[in-house]
Amino acid sequence: MNFSDTMNMKKEKVIVEVSQDGLFTAYMPNDEYNFGLAGYGDSEQEAIDDFYITVEEMKELEKENGRVFPDLSFEFEYDKESLLKYYSSLIGVNTLHKMTGIPKSRLNQYILDETKPTKKSLQKIQDGIRKFAESLNRVALM
Repeated sequence: MNFSDTMNMKKEKVIVEVSQDGLFTAYMPNDEYNFGLAGYGDSEQEAIDDFYITVEEMKELEKENGRVFPDLSFEFEYDKESLLKYYSSLIGVNTLHKMTGIPKSRLNQYILDETKPTKKSLQKIQDGIRKFAESLNRVALM
C-alpha cells in the first residue's frame, strides 16, 4: 500500500473497552455499513488483534457475496470509564491518586461515573499510568 492509497481510506473510530471481569473488547460503533466489526481478548492487544482478524474475515465474506469491502483505516480510542475502573481494580485508588495527583474522592467519582473527567484530568491520568508502565518496563529481577 502506498501513500496515495491511504489518502483514499476512510478512517473509522474503534472503541476499546474493558468489562468488569477484565475481558477486552474492540468494536467499531459506526453502523453505516452492512456489517459490524468487533474483537475480543484477555488483553487490549488480543482484542485489537482479534478485531483485525474480523476485518480480514469480513473482507473475504464481502468478496464471496459480490460486494466490495470499503477502504478503511482504524483509529483506536479507549473508553475512559471502563479503563479507569479496570486499572483502579488492579492497582487501587490510592495508587492511582499517587500516580496522578488527582484526589481519591474525585477518582472515585470518575470510576462510579458520577462525574466526567476534564481533558486536564484525563491527561493527568494518562500521564500517570504511562509513567507507571515505563517504571515497570525498567524492572529486572535477578
